[in-house]
Amino acid sequence: MTADTAPGTSAEDAELLAAYAAGDPQAARMLMLRIAPRIHALAVRMLGDRAEAEDVTQEAMLRLWKIAPDWRHRAAAGPGGTGWSVPEAVDVPNNNSSIAAARLASGEIAMICNPVNAAMSQSRRASLYDELGEEDDRPDADTAGGCVPVWGVERAPVALCLSGDDGRSFPERYLVEDGPGTCLSNNSVDGKNRELSYPWLLETPDGCLHLSYTFHRRAIKHVRLAPGWRNRLPRL
Repeated sequence: MTADTAPGTSAEDAELLAAYAAGDPQAARMLMLRIAPRIHALAVRMLGDRAEAEDVTQEAMLRLWKIAPDWRHRAAAGPGGTGWSVPEAVDVPNNNSSIAAARLASGEIAMICNPVNAAMSQSRRASLYDELGEEDDRPDADTAGGCVPVWGVERAPVALCLSGDDGRSFPERYLVEDGPGTCLSNNSVDGKNRELSYPWLLETPDGCLHLSYTFHRRAIKHVRLAPGWRNRLPRL
């Protein structure tokens, strides 16, 4: 064990963890293959129940995936919706805000999101509810065993990203709406909040795409994209 390697991990494990945190999607699968059997074996010895040990192993691996919060992740369901694949980071930045995705009639997967992350912004706040005052007695997030949540990264622009490989990559990205995306305050009355977030999308039989998202926490904006929208929207 080196001075900067946590107890119970090898130098190779630490390197894989660092690579995964940096957005390397292959590192996730390698970590799963290396670490999951060890966690499961330990859980079986401690709990004496294989089914319970499997639940513990799954929870442990979910905590592992949280070390890479700056990138969106992809997981695929097994046959008939049974089980899920190991989450893998994809090439779309994550600002700790919502996304929505749908498979289009073309077979592509469309995702609407804010493609920015903490590495692209200096804006930070304590939490989404840090303005509620002293009367708010809810505890802060417990970050033990997981990542430290990042709040305050701008929630703009709104982008429509397309994948032709089942969500493994999103090389085509189109600008739907831009703006400052300021979300250091939830105050929409005085115009301090300028975020474009909590998106949704739906393709209708006529080939139109319908998008919706929060507009400065004042309203829900609906955008209809008629067929041929790829030729009209600017590329990112």
